[in-house]
Amino acid sequence: MGGSKKLIVCGGLFLTLILSIGATAPKGIRLGKASYRKVTISWQAPDAMTQVAHYKIYRDGTELGSTASLNYTDETVQPGTKYTYKILAVIVGGGNSEFSSELPVRTLKSASFENNQLVEKVVDSFHDTPKSDLNAVSLISAIKAGFEALLGSNISFSVIDENIVTSVVVEELNWINTVTPELTETERLAVQSEIDAMMDSSFAGNSFDHMYINQKLTQLGDEHWGAGNRTAAELFYEFSLNYLSNHESTVSCSLARLAYFAKSHLTQDSSCADISESLSKAKACSERFFDFFPNSAPTSTYAKSALSQPAAWYFSYFPKMLEYSNYDALFFSTAYETAKRLVAFDPADKNAVQRLKRVAAWELVTLQLRFVDEKGNARTGSVKICNVSAENGKRDLFHGDAYVDEREFTLSNGTATVPVYAGHDYSISLNVDVANGNKLKFELPLFKYEKNKLVSYDYLTNSFTETPSSQSRTDFVISSTAYPYNLRADRGIDVFDLSWDWVAPPSFTTAGFKVFRGNMEVATVNKQTVRLPLNNSANEYRYKVVAVDANGNLSSTSQILTVYPGDQSQYSDFFEWMNRYFGDSDIYAGDDPDNDGVDNYHEFLNGTDPTKVPGPTPYAGPRGFYELTLEWDAVSNVEGATYQISRNGTVVGTSSTTKFTDVNLVPGVSYIYKVKQLTPAAAATDWGLPNTFTTQKAHNYEHADKVQ
Repeated sequence: MGGSKKLIVCGGLFLTLILSIGATAPKGIRLGKASYRKVTISWQAPDAMTQVAHYKIYRDGTELGSTASLNYTDETVQPGTKYTYKILAVIVGGGNSEFSSELPVRTLKSASFENNQLVEKVVDSFHDTPKSDLNAVSLISAIKAGFEALLGSNISFSVIDENIVTSVVVEELNWINTVTPELTETERLAVQSEIDAMMDSSFAGNSFDHMYINQKLTQLGDEHWGAGNRTAAELFYEFSLNYLSNHESTVSCSLARLAYFAKSHLTQDSSCADISESLSKAKACSERFFDFFPNSAPTSTYAKSALSQPAAWYFSYFPKMLEYSNYDALFFSTAYETAKRLVAFDPADKNAVQRLKRVAAWELVTLQLRFVDEKGNARTGSVKICNVSAENGKRDLFHGDAYVDEREFTLSNGTATVPVYAGHDYSISLNVDVANGNKLKFELPLFKYEKNKLVSYDYLTNSFTETPSSQSRTDFVISSTAYPYNLRADRGIDVFDLSWDWVAPPSFTTAGFKVFRGNMEVATVNKQTVRLPLNNSANEYRYKVVAVDANGNLSSTSQILTVYPGDQSQYSDFFEWMNRYFGDSDIYAGDDPDNDGVDNYHEFLNGTDPTKVPGPTPYAGPRGFYELTLEWDAVSNVEGATYQISRNGTVVGTSSTTKFTDVNLVPGVSYIYKVKQLTPAAAATDWGLPNTFTTQKAHNYEHADKVQ
């Protein structure tokens, strides 16, 4: 890795070379080039009437040297330093001119990385090369020479793609030769001043050349990544961190990119080992932010991101990495410590606190479940446990869709080991074996458990107790005494059928059962079911049952079942209808007081009288164009029966026989008829079932009316 790092160090060489090229010389004293350890300045001679012997060059007020030419190269400067130059002309004969105007110059700033001086030396070697003589071949050759100087051998671009590097070099040279403006010295200084102000305000006072190099290195990194060369991409981004290393945004972006390189290949189908290793590398990249900025304040969004992003990456793979049967404890603890560190970094950050809770909720708890009786003896059976966190408002515990988590366990010798997540919600269904009877079944929609707590649940009293414990355990206490169990309600509109299971002990001869609402007895039955009203004036909906033997002795009381009537407003019209016919009588929707095979609710829907049997159903007799004859069978053999006939809901006549002819009808039209018996009153009926009859259709031919 050390050799590769040196390789990439020289990879920025050609970029730095470009920055050493000065602008086109303006009139008067002007800057030619400024590299790391060389500065070249030039100037124009005084007017033609002045004979100059030579020129003296002053730097920061001290004479530096002399020359007879119109330019001078200072090779005693240091990187990243500001200097001020001025020129004095020595006239033939010994006189001196006035000083020229002052020329401020700044050399390129060094970057702090291994062998940086060697790279700077190669850059300075191009100082005297005219801009017009620069080309991609010479720059690539210089880069290779730098590699050779660093590594002591010839170098081939086995890691770095030479084509990509060459492309970038050519692009930059074209930009230099075609886009770079010709500035006067005054313009150059004004532009430099604006650039300095921008770098101070937006780039933590870094030099423009460092920003430029950083941008080019990251560009090369991205282009190598796009070409599938991950190693070179990582090296370029790694080296970019040597520039603008005190600028939070730049460092954060480069580290985020390196983290992306480490984990971008991952999917939910990746192996657990690959996920763990890759996220560990990505996390290390992200948290390197604090190597650059160890004193970051909680207000820094980049510092928070360096911690929150790894926590989010780990969290997204929790369902796969933290499966009950293959729980990666190190993976969880890494995510938990990262989220915990974020909260410690900024305790006031509510999002960080919430993230820590979400991560902590996935801690694995090994829970012991036990079925025991009131004496602590083991009972056998099975449990089904379901993760209901999403349904209970904890949807944020899952990165994607909440997955199905439903498991069943058989309790061997009354005990089962059940892994659960500490902060998730579970429902539990229990099936307890009962000798000579149906299994005892009950459900807890929200199953109570706690880490390092002993929770005891009493089935009959439906109550919990909890005490500290060295282990996480839940005991379900199901008494072995005899009592009605599995109380269940089958709801109707205004009643419900309460039923239960029962196994009598050998010494108990069952005579019946008493049913209580609250503490009030509401029914005594000799079978294991009873029909009860949903509404009651006491507003008490807690029911329990006891068995009674032949001597009047009572069994233990069942578990309480709560049955609420719920919202019955949709049946308000039906209840009004019932009250009209039955008042306060104990008659309900499912009853059939007239014994006609139709219960009250369907009588209501049919619009029929629930207190009377249905009348006869008419069938067709002779059928004409303008009249129809109906016939029916007598409902009873009583004498003096009279019947009423309805057509399309309107009474159209009566009959003392089982026949009726309806006249003045329209040909080809259908009519609906119903019949009911009126007398004698004791035998009166409701309307019978309707039937439809149609008159004959009219014919269109000569004398058709006479035929009809």
